[in-house]
Amino acid sequence: MTQTDLAEHIAHIETKLAYSEEAIDTLSQEVLRQQQDIKRLESRLNAMEQWLKSNSHSSDAIRRPEDEPPPPHY
Repeated sequence: MTQTDLAEHIAHIETKLAYSEEAIDTLSQEVLRQQQDIKRLESRLNAMEQWLKSNSHSSDAIRRPEDEPPPPHY
């Protein structure tokens, strides 16, 4: 390999490294955003579970399918 070939090869590797670093940064930001979304959704799910538990004794509560009376056509 000549000095010019080596310099071009190093430049090519440095370019690939720069693109790889950019891709890693982009992916890291996306992972962070997804983690935040998951935490937000978990919080909403927990709130819904608490609401269902607190309202399970009311007459308007959602009942299990097996506790429902059969439809009139049975």
